This record gives sequence, structure tokens and C-alpha cells, in this order.
Amino acid sequence: MLSACGLGPEPPPLNLPRSDPSAIPPTPRLALVLSSGGPRGFAHIGVLKVLDQAGIRPDLLVGSSSGAFVAVLYAADPSPRALEARALALTGTDVFDYSLVQRRITGTGLQSWVNQAVNGRPLDQLKLPVAVVATRSDTQHPVAFTRGDAGLAVRASSAVLGSFAPVEFGGVTYVDGDVASPLPIDVARSFGARKVIAVDVAQNVGRAPAPIGSPANWTQEALDRRAKIERELSRADVVIAPTLPYITGFSADYRKMAIATGEAAARAVLPQLRALAAQ
Repeated sequence: MLSACGLGPEPPPLNLPRSDPSAIPPTPRLALVLSSGGPRGFAHIGVLKVLDQAGIRPDLLVGSSSGAFVAVLYAADPSPRALEARALALTGTDVFDYSLVQRRITGTGLQSWVNQAVNGRPLDQLKLPVAVVATRSDTQHPVAFTRGDAGLAVRASSAVLGSFAPVEFGGVTYVDGDVASPLPIDVARSFGARKVIAVDVAQNVGRAPAPIGSPANWTQEALDRRAKIERELSRADVVIAPTLPYITGFSADYRKMAIATGEAAARAVLPQLRALAAQ
């Protein structure tokens, strides 16, 4: 109860997340980059289902925010069907622990859930190489965690400003990876990835405008995020962009819709994906 109210100290993990390029095999052939997007991130699972059915498996996963969440779960168990079942069974109480004192979600529930899902393994001991992108609060630069506590890395990557508490460890405060790099293609390239498939599920008001009467800052935030994505987008070989509605949700119906939309978007570019994987 004390922890839920933000009054109890959190025990520090024994293996703090850290950025170490040596954890990633040199020049991975194919990287899959998964964007931020909140509940839209369930669409990533649909993309993974299509890739799996086509026999395409990435040599490196890179994810930001909800993309990091999906990337770590898939890296731990590269079975899209199992991932889909786990996603549909997920409840808000599993990952959202609201602090009455901080008046926001602490993220400890998310951290614990992820670590349980990966059987306590650190990032560098999962079945596939993975990089989790968060943002340093002091410099606003992206950091790609490749070793250490998987749950804490995902928690840092998902620390949405205003909704989740920032995460501090090793003398540095981290916030949502979406702030620095919503679609971290450049991170994948920095690890030497020869080919990159990028999945962009971030809000796109050009395709799905905010509802009439919505605050102007909603659209401006989406446009600012889109500008960050566009700066990196040309460095992907194939981009998959599921057409998702502006309004998100956490219901089972929303999750099923998002997964199906991700599947449809991946199938639409399947010839390109197969050609890329064959190179």
C-alpha cells in the first residue's frame, strides 16, 4: 500500500539498464524498428504476425515507448501468437499503478509485469538482440539500452510526460523515448543494421485528424512528433504505417482492431518485405 501511494522506497535493481553496443551482434542483417504510439502499439503485434507467417525474422529489434514494450516481449519469446494472447489478456491493473502522492503512474507495475513476462532475464539475455530507446531528461537525447533490467528499461522508455513519473537511475533521469525519437531508425543504423523495416503507429493527424473542438495543443503535439519521425523516415528501407483512428483505447475490442490493422498494413507491403528479406 505504501508503494502504491508513492510513500515506500523502491528497491534498486541489481542490474541497471545501460547502453552497450557490444551487446548487439555486429552489422545485423535486418532490423525491425517499432515506434511509440501508446495503445496504437498493439498494431505492432499484427505486423509481427505477418512477418512470422512470411518466415521473416529480424536480427535486431529497436523500440521506443510502446514499441519498446512489444520489442522486449517478442525478443524474449519470438512467437507472435503467444504475444497476441498475452496482449489481449493484459489489464490496466497489470501495468498502471497510480500514485495518489505523485498524481501520476509510477511505472513500477509495468516494470514488474515486464520482468515477470521475460522470466527475469536482462535485455542482453533475451532470445533476440533488442535495444530499448529512452530519452535523457537533461540533454533530450535518445539512449539505447541493450543490457540490464528489461522491465526498468521499458519503464524508462514509456515514462510519458505528465502521465508517468520520470525514472532515475545511475544519476540520470529518463523520460519517454517518444520525446527524442518516436521511430528510432537512426539507432538501428548506428548498430550497423544493413536493412531496416520501420513500423510507424504514431499519431498522424494528416490521416486521422483530432475530433472537432479538440484543444489545439493536441494537434500541435502530433505535428511535432511527426516532424521528428520524418527526420529519420528516409533511412528505413520499408515503412509500414497502419491507418489507425485518432482516438485510442485499452478495451479488448480496441486491441483486436489495432492488431488487425497492423496485419492489414503489413500484408499490403508483403512483396516489398519479402524482397528486402531476400537481399
